[in-house]
Amino acid sequence: RLLPTTGPHLFSEVFTDMCEQKGRQVGPRTYELNRTGTDPLLPRDRQLQGMRLLLVGLMEFSYRAGIEKLTLLTPLHTLYHCLMAGVQVKPLGLPKKMDEERQAPVCFITDETSLSNVRDYFHLHDSIVRYLGTSAGDNATYRIPAATPLHVAAE
Repeated sequence: RLLPTTGPHLFSEVFTDMCEQKGRQVGPRTYELNRTGTDPLLPRDRQLQGMRLLLVGLMEFSYRAGIEKLTLLTPLHTLYHCLMAGVQVKPLGLPKKMDEERQAPVCFITDETSLSNVRDYFHLHDSIVRYLGTSAGDNATYRIPAATPLHVAAE
């Protein structure tokens, strides 16, 4: 789920103390990413492939939609994989233990560089996001109106 940071979101309402280093990132082209993951009952290799597709898809969609930043609270092991894949990450605060895991508030920069980095790292160069109303493989830029809540469901 992607929520505009111009309205209520987790860092502004629930985890208000998490972004003490860089402060909350807000703006019409900054969205909060939450409730994202793969089914923990899937075999490990399927979970990893799902996470790869999810990360590349998020970078692709965000870049093409004009979203410049994604803020999120993420487990450190997930953050490590995102950094290894070349996502440009800015820490917003120090990690804290939550639900038996250390999680950190971060900001992903969703530009052409991050998209290119994750595509190269995972060898996923074709468009993996299907845009309703466009032909398959259409690379036209889709711009969402600023500060629109987005609920993206996987097939």
